[in-house]
Amino acid sequence: MNRSILVLYRPASGRYTAQLRSVVAAATDLGVKTVVLLPTGEEAPEADGLPQYHANLEDAASVRAAVDGIVAEHRIERIFPLFEGDVLPASRSRRDHGIRGLTPDQALNFRDKNVMHRRAEELGVPVARSCRPDTVGTVAEFAGKVGYPVVIKPYAGWACGNTYRVDSREALDRVWEEMGDDRHEYRVEEFIRGTEFHVDSLFQAGEVVFEQLSQYTYSVLEYRDEPGGTISRKHDLSRASSGSWS
Repeated sequence: MNRSILVLYRPASGRYTAQLRSVVAAATDLGVKTVVLLPTGEEAPEADGLPQYHANLEDAASVRAAVDGIVAEHRIERIFPLFEGDVLPASRSRRDHGIRGLTPDQALNFRDKNVMHRRAEELGVPVARSCRPDTVGTVAEFAGKVGYPVVIKPYAGWACGNTYRVDSREALDRVWEEMGDDRHEYRVEEFIRGTEFHVDSLFQAGEVVFEQLSQYTYSVLEYRDEPGGTISRKHDLSRASSGSWS
């Protein structure tokens, strides 16, 4: 069997199309075939000519079963999930088949915010004070200690989906009703105002081969009606003369 990579791809999201094309181009340059795993019922014309399979990407068991079949037909050497929600299922499939890359234990440090915060504390990294929303009284007591607003968000969410900025006890009661029976899927943090950054990096053989520092133009929880965006500086570019982002 030819050397192959597997890409978990969600065409409905739109923004991953360019990433898929870049991955396919890089693999082709290296003489490696690309196999694509799509959500059940979805098609991707941009993946025409590539072996395509389907699974319920919202169900880890479905993903792992599909990868079992793919590995039986292709020599998969790497698995690339383009969407952050697919990082953990992809890591479990790697473990199933001894494929190199992020393991489930490692992936949880990036996908489970409860694990992420606890690990950061162990490493001495400052984090926002937080609590689990076991009861509405627990959250109200926490807000009384740290002050409103507080943030209630999924522990494994992305892109601020189902994230609430709660400014008062009355707002907390409304949010609590919206959360319903899913409180176990959430965490509560104090709201910290300040400039927000994110860092993207790529490692190869333990060495950083790409890094990019970006600053958010707005905090989405402060300026909900602003267009938002990021300002980025890539590796090896000259420093800003004033230390600012202008």
